[in-house]
Amino acid sequence: MNIVTIHNTPVDSSICQEVLLIVQDNVSALSMSTPSKKHPLFDGYKALLVEEIRNYIAHPDLPQVKLITCSNDSGKILGFLLYGLVQTSKQECNIYYTAVDKPFRGMGVMRSMMKVIFDISSDIGLSCSIPTVPIYKKFGFRIVKARETQIVMFVGDPIGITPVFDAADLKRLSAVEKAFYEAAEKTSYSQIISADKKMKIDLETEKTKAKRFVQING
Repeated sequence: MNIVTIHNTPVDSSICQEVLLIVQDNVSALSMSTPSKKHPLFDGYKALLVEEIRNYIAHPDLPQVKLITCSNDSGKILGFLLYGLVQTSKQECNIYYTAVDKPFRGMGVMRSMMKVIFDISSDIGLSCSIPTVPIYKKFGFRIVKARETQIVMFVGDPIGITPVFDAADLKRLSAVEKAFYEAAEKTSYSQIISADKKMKIDLETEKTKAKRFVQING
C-alpha cells in the first residue's frame, strides 16, 4: 500500500537524502537545461540540480514550500513532489519538481501524490518535458505555453508566483563549484568547449521543439 505524506520544510535529513537520490537518477529529465550524461561536466550539472532541490526542502525559512512523499510499507520513498503555495484571492499551487523512482513507475505512485495536490488546490501550475505531457493531461492539466525546453501546464487558472532560487546564486554554492571543478579536472578544455557548443545547439533545438509542440497541441 502506498503511504502519502505531506512534509513541512525544512524536512528531516533522512527524508532529504532519499529524495535527492531519486533526483540524482533523473537529472536529465528534471533539469530545464537537459544536460547529457556524456557531457564532461555532467556531474556539475547534477550537483546544481541536487543542491537546488536540497535548498528548497532544507531551507529554514520557506514555509510556503512543501514536500509530498509516497512510500511503501517499509518506509522506502518511491517518489516525491515538491510544490509551493501562494495565496491570491484563492489558494494556488505551483509544482516545482516531481519524480518517481524508476523501479516503481506504473504502480500508482504519481496518482497517489496528485490526489493530495488536488485536495490542496484546484488552481495548479507546472512545467514538464514534452514526453511527460500525456501523463499530466490524464490528471486534467492543459497546455498553456512553452517555457525554455518545457511545456507549461495548468489546472484551473493560477496567477500567483511562488519563490524560486536564482540560478547564479546556486552556481556559487560550494558543493556545486566543487563538482564542476572536479569534473573539469578529468577532461580537457577543448572537450568542454566542444560539449558546451553541442549542448547549446541541442538546447535551442529543444526550445524550438517546445514552441512548435504548443502551436500544434495547445
